[in-house]
Formats: sequence, structure tokens, C-alpha cells
Amino acid sequence: MINLKNALINSFPFPHSIIKNSLEEKNLNNLINEFPTSEDVKRYENVMGGRKRLSSDSPLFYNFINKNPSWKAFYQSVNSKEFVNEIFSLYKDELKKSGCIVDEFIFDADFLFHKSQGKSDAIKASIQNKGWYSYLLRVLFKTGLNRALKNIFYYIPLRLTQRFKKSRIHVHFDISYANDGYGVETHHDSESRVAVFLIFFSSREEVGGTGGDFCIYEENPTLGKKNAMFPSKKHVKLNLTVPPTKNLMFSFLSTPNSYHSVPRMKNTKGPLKFIYVGISANKTNLWKKK
Repeated sequence: MINLKNALINSFPFPHSIIKNSLEEKNLNNLINEFPTSEDVKRYENVMGGRKRLSSDSPLFYNFINKNPSWKAFYQSVNSKEFVNEIFSLYKDELKKSGCIVDEFIFDADFLFHKSQGKSDAIKASIQNKGWYSYLLRVLFKTGLNRALKNIFYYIPLRLTQRFKKSRIHVHFDISYANDGYGVETHHDSESRVAVFLIFFSSREEVGGTGGDFCIYEENPTLGKKNAMFPSKKHVKLNLTVPPTKNLMFSFLSTPNSYHSVPRMKNTKGPLKFIYVGISANKTNLWKKK
């Protein structure tokens, strides 16, 4: 469903690609027509200030796609081994150069569906639309406590067992609706993420105000800890700013230096609508140390 044929890969500052008109106009319009409304998103997860997110690890996500055929078809096309192979083929030279270990893998299409059925996710679904929940997430994110908790309960056990496991891949998919207050500090994603892309469903003219751009950075490791998850401002330099552009797809490999941010949105007149998709593995040592 996504057209990857015209993608051109830029290697600097990390492998990334911009594709205009990534979806056929008919498919784009169908998805926009079925996009969650402002009333719908009141129940969705409240993250990063003004962003409401409907994620594939939530039972609400599956309720939504089962009622909206265009989104269901779109999700099924992305949540497939065939599509993951297309992304990996697109970046095959960069994956090889990096020594990435995902050449052979088992694809688990139901990983997040099963996760969404757990008791902890049912509790999360009952509180995730509260204002204090977003504030708590931001505090955890900015202080690094989320990282510490993930290390204790996920990454350390994973590092101890991953050498005995075959590589498994799954797709995280979320539909997002953002307004004033949404912003993301400069960072790189988790150690288990292989590739990421987002597609905008609204334009700068529709959104108005400032912020909401997708920014990527180049690293200067001599001015800070190399590949720090949250670098200092002097550690990175702005390389590219991608404004919200309807039907534009921005993708990148989630390498240890794939620094990106979203400036805080202010004075908007309409929502920023987009999807965020992360292709993840059950391993943390995905990238060759440089």
C-alpha cells in the first residue's frame, strides 16, 4: 500500500529517506476520512504533552480498526513480514555496513495484540487519557527513570537471554493526533528498535502555529558521551527540519546516533495527524559498535 519505489537513501547523519506521495490518493483520502475524531481521541493515551496516541499495544486500537476497514487493511499491510522485508531491502546496504543482525528473523504479527490483552494493559487503558498520566510520562522520560525501569525489568533480562534466542521482529503502529503542548526532546530510540517511519496526514497550513516539525541531528562525540540516549545541546547539531506535509513519509534506521526531536507545538489552529511505526527486535545488540 505504501510506495517505496521512489525512495532515495541519505546516509548522513544516519540512514534516512523522504518519500512524497507515499500513499495513493484514494487510499490517503480513505484513511483521512476514517481518521479518529477529536471526540474519539479523548479516550486515547495522552503522551508528550498534547499528543493523543492510539497504539497497537492497546485494546482500543483493535476496536478501532475493526470498525474502520481502510485502517484495518492499512495496518495489515504494514504489520507483515513482506512489508518489513521491503523496508529492510530499502536499507540493505546501510544494514550491512552497520553489521545489523536482522538478516534472518521470525516475524511475529500478533506480538502486540497478545500484549494488549494483558491485565496491565487493561489498567493502563483505564488511566491513559488522564492529564496526570501524560505529565508522569514526561517526568519519567526527562529524568531517565523510564530508562532505568526498562533496564531493570526488560533490557537486562533480555541481554542475559538474547544470545540463546532467534531474532524475532514485530511492528509497533500508532495513530496520533497532536495539538498545542506536543513536543519531544532530542533523543534516539530504544536499543531494540531497527527502523522507524512516520507519515503525515495533515499539512503545515492545516496545523498552523509553530512546532510539530520532525528534526534530525548530527552528533559531535567529542563534545559529550558518544551515542548518549539524551544528548546535551552542544553534543548535536541540527541537520534537517521536515515540516508536516500531507502524505509525506519520513523513515530512518534506528541506529545509536539517530538523534531526532519534535519542537513543542504552539498556537495551532488544527490537529497534527500522523502515524508512527517502529520495527523492533527481541535483541538489544543490533548495531556494530563504532
